[in-house]
Amino acid sequence: MNKKWNRRLRIRVAAALAAVTLTAAGCSPSPAGSTLAGTASTQITVAGTAAGTQTAGTADRPDTSGTATSGESQEAALTVEYSSKDLQTTVDETATTKIRFGEKITVSGDGAQVSDKILTISQAGTYLLSGESADGQIVVNAPEDADVILVLNGLKLTCPSASVLHILEADKVILTLAAGSENVLTDGIDRVQTDSEATDAAIYSKADLTINGSGSLKVTGQYAHGIVSKDDLKIVSGQITITAVKDGLQGKDLVAIRDGNLTITAGGDGIQSTNDEEAAKGGILIENGIFDLTAGQDGIQAETSLWIKNGTFRLVTGGGSANSSQTSGWGNWGPAPASDSQTSDSAKGLKAGTALVIDGGVIQLDSSDDAVHSNGDVTINGGAIELSSGDDGIHADQALLINAGDIYIETSYEGLEGASVTIRDGKVHVGAMDDGINTSGGNDGSSVSGRPGQNGFDQSDGTLLSLLGGYVFIDSAGDGIDANGDIVMEAATVIVNGPTNNGNGAVDYAGTFTLNSGTLLALGSSGMAQNISETSSQAAFLLNTSEISADTLVRITSSDGTEQITFSSPKPFSSILYSSSDLKAGDTCLISSGGTSDGTATDGIIQGGTWSGGTQLTQVEMTSAQTTIGGGIGSGPGGMKPGPGNPGKRP
Repeated sequence: MNKKWNRRLRIRVAAALAAVTLTAAGCSPSPAGSTLAGTASTQITVAGTAAGTQTAGTADRPDTSGTATSGESQEAALTVEYSSKDLQTTVDETATTKIRFGEKITVSGDGAQVSDKILTISQAGTYLLSGESADGQIVVNAPEDADVILVLNGLKLTCPSASVLHILEADKVILTLAAGSENVLTDGIDRVQTDSEATDAAIYSKADLTINGSGSLKVTGQYAHGIVSKDDLKIVSGQITITAVKDGLQGKDLVAIRDGNLTITAGGDGIQSTNDEEAAKGGILIENGIFDLTAGQDGIQAETSLWIKNGTFRLVTGGGSANSSQTSGWGNWGPAPASDSQTSDSAKGLKAGTALVIDGGVIQLDSSDDAVHSNGDVTINGGAIELSSGDDGIHADQALLINAGDIYIETSYEGLEGASVTIRDGKVHVGAMDDGINTSGGNDGSSVSGRPGQNGFDQSDGTLLSLLGGYVFIDSAGDGIDANGDIVMEAATVIVNGPTNNGNGAVDYAGTFTLNSGTLLALGSSGMAQNISETSSQAAFLLNTSEISADTLVRITSSDGTEQITFSSPKPFSSILYSSSDLKAGDTCLISSGGTSDGTATDGIIQGGTWSGGTQLTQVEMTSAQTTIGGGIGSGPGGMKPGPGNPGKRP
């Protein structure tokens, strides 16, 4: 990945680490006690947009994230409530039952019984646990309306043949990590099941489970998963390290993370919510926190909605982008057997079943499969996002909407993909082995032998690419922009370094390309080159010429010598598609190549400075608002559609 960007990312991560404040440990037996952040309940809904603007991007990718412009609201809603007990991290030790593990288990207080090396908690209350044992277990089997608070204060516990913490029944169980404490919970590689439902995690809960406090918790799932709740799983705070053979962190109905520092190494998914039977469940909400996840399969996967509001993320999935969709054997991720119902058939970075929303945060993903993926919609309202993908950078089966944000796709097979793609604002940089932006599916079936769960669309036309603002830079080996339907562009800046082979084009569309305002510079090969459509209100020209060598300066001026644009490309090109508000029908443009400039280069565009030398290559007389010179497919509807005669396209 780009060293400069990594340096900036490390600075942001360090700042985020320094900003994390962990509250005092312990837990009060009364719901009326003090609460973290002074709130007993929070309701959060994914909806609406914020007003704001963001200026055109630069190659230097600034540290600030954008704000959303007005636009469509996300339909899927995710609501999370935190009770006062969820947030409470103080404890009155005189009102607790004290339990210590050692050669034997000692209990001081009510509500807990010991049988052999098993501690059973049978009633509501607060329990302070400490000590160490290589062969012990905690079982919670309390009334269904009971709230059980377990304060871990230096507890190191291993259970060789069962879940080390097994919550059979309660209304809610809260794990509070005492201040300054180090807690270690480990299960064994074998299982002797005593419950009617098989336990497959080091911490296994049939009740709602919350983790808070400022201490640390290290969980090792040697049998299968790290932490599993069959209801809601909430993390309020704490330093949590999970190593698991299969999934790291799993909440069936909900995973909600308010803050904390999580390090997860998992053979399966890093964080997962699994309820696919109820539309209002199976979601994940992350408000803040620091996440370092390495997963054999998906990094963060929600069966329904995934919403990231803020946080700092470093995710590596499926061995990373080096294990790409063009690699033989691609799709064999992780050690978990394919027959296991809890495993996924993908190694995506962020994955949602219905809707995925990113409102902010610093996100770095290196994934074998799609970096950001939704079986429904993807909405990005802000954030500093760097992606490296062995398949798609960002993929939506339905609508992909970018309202704001600083998005840098270092490498991908296809960069942005959706049945419809809309960019309203923000800064988007795309590096792609095939298409930079694709509507209607593109080349998802082109990997060696295909792949399990590969993306697909039912429609092959009628799609829409809307470029309505912001800054977009594309460097692609295939089509820079590939729309199997229409393109509409207004008030955006779009720069394309497109293909060098004549089987692809810098801009390829099957319907119409209506450009009403903004700046477009698309460079590539000439065999498939298309101009914009006559439906456009802004002028453009398409010039197909002899090949211009890589890194050669090209300058477009008006006939009176006034500069319109100066640029270069790291690849050779023979086609220039240019449109700006300065271009008018009847103009004559002079095209010069060579020479030098002491201006500043941003994505190949030279700004400021003085240009000298060079020779005039040709001139373009704008005989019409959309002028094509030197062949090419030209303007208007139709173009060359995907088919056997168009290499690089899906037939």
